[in-house]
Amino acid sequence: MSKYVPNLLPEKPKFDFDERILSNYNWKKNISGQKVLKILSYIVGGLIMFASVGGLISRFWQGLFIFLIGFIILPKGQSIIEKYLKFTFSLWMKIIVISMLLFGAISINAHYENKEMIATKIKKENLEKEKQKAELEKQKEQERQDSLSSYSQAIVTYLSNKNVDKASVYIQEMPMYLKTKEDTLKYNLLRVDYLMQAKQFRDAKDLLTQFIDNDYNLSETYFKRAKCFIQLYSTKEAVEDLKHAISLGNEEANTLHNKINPINKKFVGYTTLCCDGTTSSNRGRGACSGHNGVCDWNHKVYQEYREY
Repeated sequence: MSKYVPNLLPEKPKFDFDERILSNYNWKKNISGQKVLKILSYIVGGLIMFASVGGLISRFWQGLFIFLIGFIILPKGQSIIEKYLKFTFSLWMKIIVISMLLFGAISINAHYENKEMIATKIKKENLEKEKQKAELEKQKEQERQDSLSSYSQAIVTYLSNKNVDKASVYIQEMPMYLKTKEDTLKYNLLRVDYLMQAKQFRDAKDLLTQFIDNDYNLSETYFKRAKCFIQLYSTKEAVEDLKHAISLGNEEANTLHNKINPINKKFVGYTTLCCDGTTSSNRGRGACSGHNGVCDWNHKVYQEYREY
């Protein structure tokens, strides 16, 4: 059975901890932690504020809310708020305000995304409409060109068969398919041939004059207008046009020119014809000396000329 031995353990431990030392240690530890937290707050707040700059440009209110979150996280920002609003910004209050701002930023983001989605949908629909419109216009243009080609071919065929009445129907309907200057030019060329076959030479002549004024295919145009002038009994004007066409290398114009403005001869006097084919102005002895003598003392002399 054990016996109780009094005062075996001292009332105070041999190692007495100084409470001031412990308190000083805890204070330094807290100061160090606060510095780290402050640095982290500056880093996080600065990054958030920097990230909000783009949002301020494209999505102002969302960017503003994010900017305020970053500003509140900054220790300096908290100090400014407490100074001007004159209240203590506690941790819980900071959490509540940041949560509200974050909720607002998320809501605004959802609104912008929905708005952008609608805009994208509308843009897509407009692009589809434009595409369909372009395809429809392309189809209409192809139909127009096909009709124009068909009418042109019909006019050429009927004119080649001397069927002026049938060609007239297409000549009258063809203008509804004309769109470009090139189309109009092709139509007017066909119209010239039609007018000439329909014996409407004055109208054909006026249309050909427009071509000449625009320097279009002058060799052929001058030749055709000359034919119109012939039918209008304006031979002089026809000859002038044929000369222009000949100078441009038109062989048909040369043939027609010789037909309507042939070479004529007129008597201009007499001369002495030598037997070797030469002529002499000497009428006495010694004429045609050295040219095998005189074969004809009164050889008639003619001069060639054209009326125009």
